[in-house]
Amino acid sequence: MSSSTPFADSLFWSLRSPEGKESFLFGTLHVIDDTKIALPVSELEQILKSKEALFVEINPHDLDDLRKQGLEQLGSETEMSQKTASETLSSDDMDRLQSLLSSSPRLSPMKDHLEHLPAGALAQLVRVETQLRSQFFDEGTFEPETHFVDVAMKEEIPVESLESVEEQFAHMHENEDLAEALDEYYADDAFDMFERYVEQNLLLVRDKDLNSPAMVERNSALASKLDVALCDKEGLVLVGAAHLPLDHGVLASLAGAGWTVRKVELPVERR
Repeated sequence: MSSSTPFADSLFWSLRSPEGKESFLFGTLHVIDDTKIALPVSELEQILKSKEALFVEINPHDLDDLRKQGLEQLGSETEMSQKTASETLSSDDMDRLQSLLSSSPRLSPMKDHLEHLPAGALAQLVRVETQLRSQFFDEGTFEPETHFVDVAMKEEIPVESLESVEEQFAHMHENEDLAEALDEYYADDAFDMFERYVEQNLLLVRDKDLNSPAMVERNSALASKLDVALCDKEGLVLVGAAHLPLDHGVLASLAGAGWTVRKVELPVERR
């Protein structure tokens, strides 16, 4: 990671509004293996209990609606004859896909059903599989958003979403190029997202994705919502860590709007 990359070297930040309210932001991954990565959960719980609200991209308990919508959308796309993998990939890419599916316990049940699966949906699954090959991930044992929403509910702390289910669903379908996803999976220079996370290096996805128009737009929207929501209220904010760095990230946008953005030293450790 370049030392000159703005706001890319910590998962934890203090946000002081121009009105003087101080909130705390934690850059998350939506799921980790906490037998491999130790987050400062107790410290974050104490911070939450001292604040007036918890802010998340979307309340994970609302994701059942998103998943249902996703299944309905998948069915709709299939009915509309969205192209399948066999219709869009070369024979070499089909071999690569079959090999990937056969080697993954999560995806192997799909290997005999390629004629029915939209290529776009498979691209999303391949990208997830690329991330989960990490030495720091055996299984998903901890979902930070779910954990802290549950703590907030127990403590009767309001939970506010920064995005709608529809916005989250639209984001899932931004990059559906299956051949490109396979290239990423088999790339010799593929990096370990979870290793970077434990090092508090926020450059967690490819430069192409960090700087995509969709990412820039989402960062701006998230920063604008936080600028309003936290101007007179102190909260704990959980936002995907990839939204934080660079000149167009959430933190730079808030700093440009007059906020004091300060790195907070908290440990993230390898188990």
